[in-house]
Amino acid sequence: MEKHGFFIYYIRSRALVIIFALLSALVFAVMFHAYGLPPQASAYPILVCGAIGTVLAAVDITRAIIRHRKMVSCMQAIENAKMSETESLLALLPQPWSAEEADWRAISEILSELMRKADETAGMRYDEMVDYYTVWAHQIKTPISSVTLALRDEDSDLSRRISEEMVKIEQYVDMVMAYLRLDSESTDYVFRSCRLDDVIRSSLRRFSTQFIRRRIGLVYEQTDAVVVTDEKWLAFVIEQILSNALKYTERGQIAVTVTETEGTTSLSVSDTGVGIGKDDLPRIFEKGYTGKNGREDKRASGIGLWLCARICRAMSCKISAESTPAAGTTITIEFPENKN
Repeated sequence: MEKHGFFIYYIRSRALVIIFALLSALVFAVMFHAYGLPPQASAYPILVCGAIGTVLAAVDITRAIIRHRKMVSCMQAIENAKMSETESLLALLPQPWSAEEADWRAISEILSELMRKADETAGMRYDEMVDYYTVWAHQIKTPISSVTLALRDEDSDLSRRISEEMVKIEQYVDMVMAYLRLDSESTDYVFRSCRLDDVIRSSLRRFSTQFIRRRIGLVYEQTDAVVVTDEKWLAFVIEQILSNALKYTERGQIAVTVTETEGTTSLSVSDTGVGIGKDDLPRIFEKGYTGKNGREDKRASGIGLWLCARICRAMSCKISAESTPAAGTTITIEFPENKN
């Protein structure tokens, strides 16, 4: 609340007292005049009462300002606090001075308790949902693995196509789990030094069938770069980027390059696909945004790159994109400097 807004509310709350004081002074003046007393006789008590009233008003407004500042501090603390801390922060509120303030204090405490219970209920439901989908993911991966193993003994165009679709299904399962775990307090990030080459090769291996069947070239040279990151979540991000590159590249090649300059390591995935429009490029990491290419491809959800951006942020990495329509796209991940 702005300063002038506070004084407006203050005057409104004391309006009856102010009106009563003015009417009292008027009554004094009229009565003294009716009895034929000189103006000085009425002016003197009015001035004395006015001086006393001014002192009392100054004390009252000072007290009101102090209470207002305490309320503002409490509101700011509540805004910055978690739901579980709100109840304890209510103790910072100044003690009520009137029945109305006591009522508002009681209402605030009741609402706080209701919000706390609602938060607990939502947390329990969220945990139950994560547990259910975790079990579901493990269960559904069993038939996926069985079908994938069975297809290894087949060498036909149909078996290769089915293998590609099984990889996509497994990716969608991983996306579900990543989506659910993003805001979980138990998200299992484990940061350690790992060889970037191992993560990249493992991710490329999952898409080897698509590279071969669709005759898309792969450019990649072994790297000895070591970064501090979460290997599992980094693999998820790389696989999502590779999946997008393959989806929008009909012919040509995909290049995976690692660059090390002045202690900074970056990983880039470049394709020769349809590219991204100038208007779409700044928004491709937004949740649910698919752009022109995504609208043409009805299967696009606008979730993959958003997940990548969220995970990179959690790993203190920077993800960016450069693209030229009809010429290709480059997605780059910059890793934090390893000071060790």
